Amino acid sequence: MPSSVRCAKLGVIKSAQACASLALWVAIHGATHLSDPPFGRGLVGVGYSVTGKVDPMFRCLALVAALMSAPAWAQERDFSLLYRALLIGTAEERGEAVSFFRDRGKLDIMPSLVQIIRIGGAHREVTALASELAGEPIGDWRDAMLWQEANPQITPHPSFYDLKLRYWASIDREFLTFFDIPVQPDAMRIRFEEIAWGGVVVDGIPSLDNPTLLDAAQAEYLLKDDLVFGVEINGDARAYPLRIMGWHEMFNEEIGGVPVALAYC
Repeated sequence: MPSSVRCAKLGVIKSAQACASLALWVAIHGATHLSDPPFGRGLVGVGYSVTGKVDPMFRCLALVAALMSAPAWAQERDFSLLYRALLIGTAEERGEAVSFFRDRGKLDIMPSLVQIIRIGGAHREVTALASELAGEPIGDWRDAMLWQEANPQITPHPSFYDLKLRYWASIDREFLTFFDIPVQPDAMRIRFEEIAWGGVVVDGIPSLDNPTLLDAAQAEYLLKDDLVFGVEINGDARAYPLRIMGWHEMFNEEIGGVPVALAYC
């Protein structure tokens, strides 16, 4: 057994993380004498064979140790693959992704989980993970959005922005024209996390622009109890039937010499 494995028992290195860090350093830098900076003479001989060279087995163990217990910067996972597993992975893949995020235990992943619940439905494992991290029951996307709205102090993991933009682009790439890329959350008045897809593509609901008008007596398609939006400006009176506005959701027109836009949805 190489001395690197015995080092923790001998007290040469005081923690498993320090041992892993040392292992990763040796794996990367090769047979640089460990008595040199940055480690100092207190680590002379760790991982060395009797010939004074790095033991080949130590190099192998170094890579394993680095993957298992290296500092956070050395073990960051590809979150996009984990998101894919949560959305369309097998039960085993989804379980592994859930376990990773549960063990990681950071709330910065919550905006991504909210988005995943929105895209893929309320997978039991995903909503259970969100509930555990949030500290309160989250059963569906509505619950998740309300929790997110109430917790503006959460800074999303950087991978969240890519996840959300890719989702929108898969629906209509024109959505990307509304945002700076990369996203600049500090420059936005509305939290990026709280912007949600409304169900249609860009301009998927055509506005009613400068429509042809009829006198009230000619509007035979209307029933007596039909509701209308009434607007009067400078003596110019208009009526916009609710049944028409329900289809267009917005009109743009000039009334009494004043440009007017009305939104209804």
